[in-house]
This record gives sequence, C-alpha cells and structure tokens, in this order.
Amino acid sequence: MSFPRILAARPSRSALFAVLLPVAASGTVLRAQGPDSAAIAALAKNPGAQLPLDPRARVRTLPNGLRYYIRQNARPEKRAELRLVVNIGSIVEDDDQLGLAHMLEHMAFNGTRHFAKTQIVDFIERAGMKFGADLNAGTSFDETVYQLQLPTDTGGYIPRALDWFADIAGGGLTLDSAEMNKERPVVIEEWRLGKGAQERMQQKQFPVLFRNSRYAQRLPIGTKESLDKFTRAQLARLYLDWYRPDLMAVVVVGDIKPDSVEALIKAKFGAIPAAPTTVRSRDLAAVPGHTETLVAIASDAEAQESNVGVIWKQPVVKRTTVGEYAQDVAGGMFLSMLNDRFGEITRKPDAPFVDAGAGQGRLVRATESFSLSAVVEDGGIERGLAAILAEAERVRRFGFTETEFAREKTQIARSLDIQFAERDKTESGTFAARYVDHFLTGDPLLGIEIRAPLTRALLPQITLAQVNAFAQEWMVERNRVILASAPIKPGVKLPTDSALLAVLNNSRAATLTAYVDNSSDASIVANPPTPGKIVAERKLDAIGVTEWTLSNGARVLIKPTDFKADEILVTGVSIGGVGGVPPDRYYSARLGPLLLERGGAGTIDAIALQKMLAGKVAAVSADVDDRTESVGGQTSPRDLDLFFQLMWAKLETPRVDTAAVTAIKQQYVAFVKNRSNEPTAVYGDTIGETMAQYHPLAKPVTEEAIKAFDVNVSLDVFRDRFKDFSDFTFVVVGAVDMAALRPLVEKWVASLPGGGRKEVAHDPGIRPPTGTITKVVKKGVEPKATTTILITGKTPWTREGAMRAAAISAILDIRMRETLREDLGGTYGVGVGVGLDRWPEERFTTSVTFGASPARIDSLSNVALDVLRKFANDGPTSDELSKVRENLLRERETALKENEFWITMLQNQVLWGDDASDSYLTFANRVKALDPGSIKALAKIVLNTANMAKFTLLPEK
Repeated sequence: MSFPRILAARPSRSALFAVLLPVAASGTVLRAQGPDSAAIAALAKNPGAQLPLDPRARVRTLPNGLRYYIRQNARPEKRAELRLVVNIGSIVEDDDQLGLAHMLEHMAFNGTRHFAKTQIVDFIERAGMKFGADLNAGTSFDETVYQLQLPTDTGGYIPRALDWFADIAGGGLTLDSAEMNKERPVVIEEWRLGKGAQERMQQKQFPVLFRNSRYAQRLPIGTKESLDKFTRAQLARLYLDWYRPDLMAVVVVGDIKPDSVEALIKAKFGAIPAAPTTVRSRDLAAVPGHTETLVAIASDAEAQESNVGVIWKQPVVKRTTVGEYAQDVAGGMFLSMLNDRFGEITRKPDAPFVDAGAGQGRLVRATESFSLSAVVEDGGIERGLAAILAEAERVRRFGFTETEFAREKTQIARSLDIQFAERDKTESGTFAARYVDHFLTGDPLLGIEIRAPLTRALLPQITLAQVNAFAQEWMVERNRVILASAPIKPGVKLPTDSALLAVLNNSRAATLTAYVDNSSDASIVANPPTPGKIVAERKLDAIGVTEWTLSNGARVLIKPTDFKADEILVTGVSIGGVGGVPPDRYYSARLGPLLLERGGAGTIDAIALQKMLAGKVAAVSADVDDRTESVGGQTSPRDLDLFFQLMWAKLETPRVDTAAVTAIKQQYVAFVKNRSNEPTAVYGDTIGETMAQYHPLAKPVTEEAIKAFDVNVSLDVFRDRFKDFSDFTFVVVGAVDMAALRPLVEKWVASLPGGGRKEVAHDPGIRPPTGTITKVVKKGVEPKATTTILITGKTPWTREGAMRAAAISAILDIRMRETLREDLGGTYGVGVGVGLDRWPEERFTTSVTFGASPARIDSLSNVALDVLRKFANDGPTSDELSKVRENLLRERETALKENEFWITMLQNQVLWGDDASDSYLTFANRVKALDPGSIKALAKIVLNTANMAKFTLLPEK
C-alpha cells in the first residue's frame, strides 16, 4: 500500500472539526453537564476534571453487557439510523480463519432466525430503501459494523430491524452450508477486486510498518487460500467465540421516540445470555516499538504515482479530561498550520512535491501515529522527503508565527459557531458515527452544546509555545518508518534504504530560515461598482420562490429555507459554453476557470486571499462546459456580502499568476504521466474514445496536452464567457434574509455588465457509434476481468420518460444482483444505469458494468444480456414496481429538505425550461402513475441491443 493510501484510512487528530477519536469503552455512564456558562467556565479551569457525556445521548448498558445509544434527532425527518457494532475484526482471527470475520459479516445477510436467506434485503427494499446505500456492513482490522437507514413514520420497520440485529447478536445466524457456499465465491470476487498495484505494494510495506504485529498478517479480506477452503466449523467457531453482548453495542438515532426504542432494545437484546466467565479475552494487538528507523520501498509497473513519507508510531493518548482535551485542541492547531504551509509550497513552481500533508491519529486500535507524507514527481522521492522534513524542522526550530496562530484561532472559533448554529440540523448519520466510535474506543462524547463553549473557554489558555511543542513531542528518533513507492519505468531509479535514511538523518542539520507570514491588506474590490437595480419581482408561491429581474437583464431566483441554519448556496448560469471552441483551444478554455482560481482575485494572490478569508465562509468558483458557463459557491448569512464581493472580483478582475499556472501544470503532469500504467485507466480511456468515435475533444488528457495549455487562451475565453450577464440566472437557496439580500444583489449582481446577449450552445458533434462493437483490452497482471455493456440510441426526453428510465435502472440493479451475485456467485457487485439525455440530442444510454474472474467473464456477460432481454420482453413485476415507487417517494421525501436539491431543481428550470412548480406539485402523482406497460415500452427501446458496445478488460496473460 502506498503511503497516502495508509494515511487516507486513518483519521487526523482534531477535536475541533471532527468527532473525537475512539478509545476503550468503559461502560461507565457519565452524568451530563448542561451548557450553563458558569459551569463551563469552571470546567475549563479544572484540567483534571472528567469530560461530561453528550447530554442528548441516552447511553446505557444491559445486564448482559450490551451497550446501547439512543438519540432523538429530526434530521432527516421520518428517518432513523441504526447500527450494530461488534468490537472485533480480522485481528481476532485464528490462523485457520483468515478472512472469516469479514465472511461472517456477509453471512448475516444470508439467513438469520427471523430473516431466511436474503429476506433482510427484500425487507429494506420494501421499505423504500436500497441495499448498499441504506443497508450495509463493514469489517476492518478491529471492528465490524452493521448499518441501516429506515423510515420511522410507518410500517413498524425499526422493530423488525432490531430483530435482525438481535439475531446477529444472539446466536441467530443460521450459517446455512448451502448459503455459505453461495456466498464464498462472492467474497472471493471482493478479494479479486482489491488486487492491483496498491495491494501488491501494501504486501511489501505492511510487514515493515507492522513488524512483529498480528496486523501484518490479518488483512480483513483474508487470503484466497483461506476463502477457498474454510469450513462451516471454522466460521461457527469465530461466531461463537466473539459475537457476544459484552463486545457489542446498538445505536439508534433519528426521528424516534426514545422511550419506545429503549423498550424495544431491552425486550429484544436483554434476553441474550451474558458471556460465560471462560470466554476468550479481547486483547488489543500490539505494534511493538523499535529504536532503529525502518524503511520499506515498494515499486510496481502499474503504479500511477510516486509517494514518500515518514510515520512515527505512538502510544494511544488518553482524552478523557479537560486538560487532555485542551492538548488535543492544540495538536489539531499544529496539524492545521503545518498543512497550510505545505499547501503554500504546492502553489509554487518547481515545488519539491505535488501534494503533501501531516496527520495524527490512530494507525490501528492500540497504536497512534504522526506522519508526514508527499506525492512527488517520478525520481523525486529523496527531494520530496527532504522537503517535508525541512518544513517540519523549520517549525521545530522557529515555531509558528503569532499571525498564523491568531488566524488558526479565528478558524476554530468560526467552525464552532457553525457547528453550534447547526446543532439541530445535523444529520442522524453523523451522530450514529460518533456513538460507534465512542463505544469502540471510549473517548469522551462531547455534544456541541458543551464542546463549543468549552473550546471557546480553553482557546485563550492555549499558548503558541504549547502548540509548537508538538514538533518536539511527535518527531522523535524512535519508532520511525519511512515508506516510499513508485512506478517501475525506464529512467526512474528508486532510492536505496540508506539514501532515505541519510535524508532523514541530515534533516536536523539543514540550513533553514524562519517562515515569513506574508499577507495582504488590500481590498478584494478596490473600486466598488455603481449598484444596479431590481426592476421587477414575481412570486412562485407553490414552491416558495421569489424571482427578481435586474437592470442588467439578469434574473435571480431566491428560495429561503430553514434546512441549515448557517448555509446559503448560490449559483449563476447561462447557456453558451465552449462546445464550439476549436480543438486546439478547447482544453485551455475548459481549464481556464481553475487556472484563474489559482491566481487569486483582483490584486490579491491566491495564498494571501486564503489567509484573508480565514474564519469566513465564502467559497467561489467558476466553470465552463460544452453548453454552459457558471459561477457559484457556498456562504453563510454573515459572510454573504463578502461572498458577492469575491464573486464580482473573480468575474470582473480575473487574475493571472504565471507562477501558479506553472505549478498547476506540474501537478497535473505528475498525475497523468503514469496513467497508462493502470489497467482500469487504460480501459476507461478505451471506452471513452470508442464511444465518442475518437472525436478530438474526447481524447484522454496527456502530459503533452497539459504542457500545451495556454493561459492566454484561458483568459480570453473566460472573459468572453463572462462579459455579458444579461442572459444569466442566479439561484440563491438557504438561510437567506430577503431584506438583507436585496441591497447586496443590487450592488454586486445587478452591477455586472449586461448587453442583451442571447446565446445558443454549440454542439461539439460527439456521437456514439452505431451497430455492434466488441473490444477487448489486455492490461494488468492480476487474475481479474471487467465487462462494460453500453447500449445507445435516440428517444425523446420527457419527465415521465426520465422517471421510467430510473425505474428500469433500479429494477435491473436488483435483478442483476440477484442473478449474477446471489444465484451464480460470479461477481461482488453490478452497476446498472439507464439515463435519458437532452443535449446535444435527445437520446439514451444504458450501461451494465461488473467484475469477475477472467474464466467466467464471458459467460456472465451472456447472462447479463439475458436479464436485459427478459426485462424488455416481460417488463417489471408488480412487486418490483411497488419497491420502485416506494423508493422514489422516500428519496424525494428527504430531498425536499435539502438545499442542494432545490438549487439543482431551480437550475434545471433555468437550463432546460422545466417548470419547477409543476414538477414539485405533480411528482407524487407521476410516481403513482408508473405502470408496467409504459415501463416495458421504454425498456424495449433502451434495452434494444442494435447499437451495443461491449468492452472487456482482461489480464495480459
């Protein structure tokens, strides 16, 4: 596993912006302290005081040892998140059980006391939810977690779901031999999916990183040999040894009645017998320390990038007292400021790394780590390692500056303000994840009602010296591991172990100067524009939208909502785009907005602008595609004026920074230059080019193309696309006050230049091929294959047709899963999509994609085609249609309470002429009107294989 992949699997340490990291569950129920200001102030002055529990969480332990967490939460409405947490993962497996903790998780979906075979999946689908998205599970080194999202307004779904959890927890898995042998090949296909360059390099690095630890030999997926040969007795032994109430917790969060849920939990789980006193002990697997620095260098012909970094393994730090929490806050500040410095370096030309970062958190359950890592250019491992070590050493010697420290405190305070404002708008899934972590690792569970005022009270006590001290505490000369990885390619020489050790050892003697915190006091808009006017207003009462027409010809659609207390989304869009731009200018035009974003705004460069926006919520970006140009972003009520200033400056005074352009070209080159190494990338490029009939605008981006990007072309096209706003419509959705918005729109939006331009989009002429196409791509060394079936053709777009296409996609997804996965055991998963396009012409695309062993890929492809033909001939069953209707209604039910849904819906009104009011009012009736006949009629069109392309990825040998 290459270095960044390891980091990505592990949380960074910051108690301010995320959940507190998990530690050992004690079973003690702390008495919650309310958010009384005097009590919080007293708590902040007592470093040894125990941190209180979230006052809104009901945490109890049954006599048999099972823990449960209950919280009433109304976001999303009429939904609940449920978790069954088992405090064991692959680390507890015996030598003859490799991969069986994960296999046992799979078997929970294949027969329990209350749900025969795969009835749990049928149950969730009848509730209008989806397998995978709303019903899933995961097994890691140290834990197994089962999760569901269910409706709470009808159907008695929670009691039934708890029956399933109780079956799993109370010895109710059937572990039927026939079902086990059907599921065995499915798990083997999951194992096959994970094979590749990353896995091969991981096999070289893990034994070094986890030297003398069980973690080196206990990957959750197990081994092919074990999965092929394990017996029911081995699986049952793991189940009986480890699935017991003292190692489990139930979590229920959502739009529920806590007393009723608690009664259900007691009734369904209280009768499970407590574990006998002779049970196996759930010991934490150690990762032994070492005085010498270990090195693991891995290379692979299919690797796409070069990486390097250092991990310092650390003991787990307790975080249960006020003083420990304050130290955690300080550690988070250290990481954030160091990462800001790395970010500055990546924006400079000839940077020693493409990307870099610092992190701290749990490596595995019993071991934490601090890490420095970088993605570097090929051949640049030693240079990149020296650079990240030098920046860390700069902090160790000179510390952070007072201005960096002040800016970080501002960021933290604002983050707390936002979280506190959204305390009643937080999704139930967020709370469920926190409770899972609390059970597994025992860290304190502070609710935001306590965390926000406590952190504010602690911030003045945290000193810069305290933060700077982490450089000494974390970067020590023991327990270090250097990890590096790179592609195998001509002209690229891997460094030796001794060379990397020399870089590390020499880092303390490097010649360095103190960091200078340059900033700008310039105004984002030096000369504010003369305001325009709102010249007309109308109401769309059915959907609560107000429309303003501005003096420059632009329109503004506003929908105030209370879904989020501190969120406003803004987008402005017009028809035009760059579909008619010549091929030699096309990619420069498409990349233009990004190049200009890296330039900053007005007279302020991007780095200074980022510092200026510390503690603000004002993110603005622009985009151009073949059909449209757009600008928008996210802000909050208090920063709305700043947001519009920033938007105006980016549009009217775009700034070119040649150094930033050079830097971004270098970064993009590093990301694409090894693309041809990776089998799935080559496969995807083949599909893309073939389906576009090798159109020049559909070619994969190459190193040469990036180097040829012309920022002057980017600027010219950008200015042209955003020079006339009379055909723009802006959409504003969220916690917006209409009276406060009016003068800002007149000043910053109505003042944008108009001119009466009316445009149509230029069709670039990309069309899919006709007839039958079969292509085989041979790339890679692993015994894995992938097939993609694409069916295309013309059909009119209608709202009803789009809904029928969604229904066909959902039903085929179920049928493919049941046939290819459940019945044949041939694949881990199948992706099915049926979509209707409106532009550049009205047409459809149907896709089916799945992976399998090379020996079975062709036969499974034929089965998949049979599934399509049968559906086209027979249409849906009444049971399938019932599930689809319920799912569509349930999805819309939650979507209506999301700002993203409304801004998309109103933007579609702008782009396509949709009637948002009618779409909103008639949706339920259109769902109910779905009938087998109309779906079958569309299926005959979208599943007609007259124009079909079949692509297969096979290993080279």
